[in-house]
Amino acid sequence: MDLKSELTIAICSFGSVFLASQALAHISFPIQALMKSSKIISILIVAPLVRSKEKFTISQYICGFIITTGIVLFYLTDEKKSAAPEHNDLIGILLISASLFCDGLLGTRQSEAKKKFNPSSWDQMESLNKWCSIICLLVAVASGQMRGFLQFVSKYPEVVKDIFFMTILGTTGQIFIFYTIFNFSPLILSIITTTRKFFTVIFSVVLHGHLFNTSQWISVALVFSGVFFEMISGDKHKKKPVTGAPGADGVDHPQKIDSQTQGNNDKKSK
Repeated sequence: MDLKSELTIAICSFGSVFLASQALAHISFPIQALMKSSKIISILIVAPLVRSKEKFTISQYICGFIITTGIVLFYLTDEKKSAAPEHNDLIGILLISASLFCDGLLGTRQSEAKKKFNPSSWDQMESLNKWCSIICLLVAVASGQMRGFLQFVSKYPEVVKDIFFMTILGTTGQIFIFYTIFNFSPLILSIITTTRKFFTVIFSVVLHGHLFNTSQWISVALVFSGVFFEMISGDKHKKKPVTGAPGADGVDHPQKIDSQTQGNNDKKSK
């Protein structure tokens, strides 16, 4: 990838996480989780806004809206979260909205880089972590947070072991993340990561014997329907025949077609 693409992707990735964490100082966590659950929609909306060449099918828009509706409905009908006190202001809403825009732009630019440069999953992982590390270091030093981090580590040195294990787990997770981007698309990754959090909540509820209300069961059905719909529509797109004169590998070979046409023309002239 070129430098511009690498920096754009890194800045969007950093901005998404940084703005979401800063928003928590102005909005409650349930509101943050609720808005971040629309990450799938952000990719579908931002792409046409920035006039990206990345195009999405009608089935992908339907899938995104179904899944997002299900997750939003689940959060809104959670009685425990709705009973919690909220402290939300306009600044927090703007920050989380900017975070969602970064999510959408990140997915769009990753798709464009994949089509233009076709980098491997390891190349993408190396590029993103390299530039994000530099950006995080600069921001930490400029904001004075680096000093507070060093003081905390020196005061509680046992936390180094936890940081090490978190790094190992995060790196392992990124292997699967960039594998998904390389072999599928950032939109599919967004669907996986968004529904993963949703399924984690469901498993936790089932494990501890909690009960769902009617609205939450409807939201569960919507999410599963959206995922199933994407699986079915994805298989249909894969099975579509390639137009033209495909070769043995299923890909059009214009040179072969031209040579055959030229041969026929030569025979007619004789």
